[in-house]
Amino acid sequence: MDLLLDTNLLVRCVEPSHLLHLFATTAMKEISARADRAFIVPQVIYEYFVVCTRPISEYGGLGMTNESALAEIARVADLAKLLPDTRGVYPEWLRLIDEMKIAGKRGYDARLVAAMNVHGLRTILTFNAKDFTRYPGIQVLSPEELAASWNARTAKGTQA
Repeated sequence: MDLLLDTNLLVRCVEPSHLLHLFATTAMKEISARADRAFIVPQVIYEYFVVCTRPISEYGGLGMTNESALAEIARVADLAKLLPDTRGVYPEWLRLIDEMKIAGKRGYDARLVAAMNVHGLRTILTFNAKDFTRYPGIQVLSPEELAASWNARTAKGTQA
């Protein structure tokens, strides 16, 4: 399966103290075990950098230095293929926000869906399923679901 990784998944992977960390890292193991193809788009990298370098005292910030955040971005590049921003993403985004009457911060989600549509991706892996269920043709997969698959797979392997 080809899937887009949402920013929140990547953030939880590098935040060991977060309650969702184990789901995020286990979901990544399941992607690898299933030989799924993981993709990211530039917007995900931009958002990831912002969260990584935002002060801890600010909402969701990880307080990393620029150097640490850039090292994390390089690591992410090894986990998922970066798809380019193409000319088609912008008009697709405009179409989505117009037709679906998207406003405010939901415009970020619409941009991810626009990139998915342009690149032919149908599945997004995210902790924010409700943000993407409004988009027809987009399958939303949660890290919890993939973690459950991983746990079932490894449990069977240890019982054999």
